[in-house]
Amino acid sequence: MQNFYFNYFSDNALDLIEPWLSRLHVLVIGSGLGRDRNILHVVSELIMSCKKSEKPLVIDADGLFLITQNTSLLSDYKNVIL
Repeated sequence: MQNFYFNYFSDNALDLIEPWLSRLHVLVIGSGLGRDRNILHVVSELIMSCKKSEKPLVIDADGLFLITQNTSLLSDYKNVIL
């Protein structure tokens, strides 16, 4: 049963998160993120969404691990602090 809830969340996570982004001045990604591939996939999509809306990001810890796995996530992204 726990897997069902996790898969449901990971499949719909961006839809659940995106409505809140307009309320934020900046998004911090990294500390406590972990390295689960499903979570990293969702966070990659979240970064792309923030990039499209020009939302400033601060990325540290496991967020930096994600970036080392896919440096193109930050290509032409000007509002990022690593």
